[in-house]
Amino acid sequence: MYHAIMKQKLNDVLYPLGLTKSEVDVYYKLLAYDHVNISVLSRETKIPRTSLYTILATLQKRELARQITVGGHKEWQAASPEELQAIVNRSYQAMEKVMPDLVGRQGYKSLHKKGTVEFIAGEKTKSRGALRTLYSNLRALPKHEHVYIIEGLGSVAYRSGSFGSAYARVWQNLLTDASFVLHAVVSRSSLEEILALDKSTLQLFLKTPISLYVLDDDALDFSCDIVVHKEQVFFAHPPHNTAAIINYKYTADAMMSVFDSVVLSAQKVNLQAEVHKRLGI
Repeated sequence: MYHAIMKQKLNDVLYPLGLTKSEVDVYYKLLAYDHVNISVLSRETKIPRTSLYTILATLQKRELARQITVGGHKEWQAASPEELQAIVNRSYQAMEKVMPDLVGRQGYKSLHKKGTVEFIAGEKTKSRGALRTLYSNLRALPKHEHVYIIEGLGSVAYRSGSFGSAYARVWQNLLTDASFVLHAVVSRSSLEEILALDKSTLQLFLKTPISLYVLDDDALDFSCDIVVHKEQVFFAHPPHNTAAIINYKYTADAMMSVFDSVVLSAQKVNLQAEVHKRLGI
């Protein structure tokens, strides 16, 4: 049992250096001898001699084993634990030196390879395809995911216009039927509009956990909804039925910083308590 535990700890050290299981096994077996010939080592490890030579050559290249002459013939010897520690330390120090370059290169590749931007557009008189796509994505999120929204004042004005009824229904369904946890910054007009809904609709808002933050209308005087979830940012422009979806960690991090800053100057409102009050519950 003791040897199994020690072997596992050694695996944790040597596997990151690029060694295979067989190479680790041979090194561990070598440590049990001051020096050993190939025949004994093959018998002890149950590895054929031809394969063993290849493994020993790899260990020698990595400075974990060496060939020595004993009594006129060749034998093998493991690098000492102290030598192993020196090898690992050198690897760690080398990694520290290249980390800045690696991080810089990762950012560049992420921007051009992994990061994606999708633009969606639709006609006002059609099926509201852009916004439907956007909010369908949100509705499909796994249960208990956290979503952060900053709602522009223009979105509120749009909901009361001639093309706004479908958008209003989408938002009501999204806020009440989805299973995610919502954190939202809205204008005072938007809060008033929510609390003015009929009682049957208001009851739907009791189903979803919502942390609500309210700002005066002039602080949110723009026609855009900003939605952040993990490494994804949604920008929706309801008046033109357009949306942009950005999949890029650093953009999402930046928008979360904006959200956190906005929340500091907002009034936190217990929406469920306000709804209960309006419903007389």
